[in-house]
Amino acid sequence: MTVIGAISCALYLKSNYYDPVYTAPKLIEAKRKEEEIDKKARETLLYNNLGVPTRPTRSMNDFLTFIASTEAINKNFDYITYGLALNSDQVKGLDSYSSENDERMLDLLK
Repeated sequence: MTVIGAISCALYLKSNYYDPVYTAPKLIEAKRKEEEIDKKARETLLYNNLGVPTRPTRSMNDFLTFIASTEAINKNFDYITYGLALNSDQVKGLDSYSSENDERMLDLLK
């Protein structure tokens, strides 16, 4: 019985993780789905003037779209970790103005 289980586990791992015949189409499909989710996020979420999603918790649908989009999450964390972008006005939520230097620094950060 354990030999049959080991063989079936080996075949499962080979077909799902090692064999490019099986994994390549899955990777292409996953990339397409990710691009589709990112496109939907760009269409539905609010973005500030630096191209970063703001107020993702405006509604539950926006929040789930934000969480599902890797592009939106990455942009948001890049913006948050950029220390100079968080001046006192932006901490209070007044992120309507940023200078050209801020935009260039965020571009260089990418």
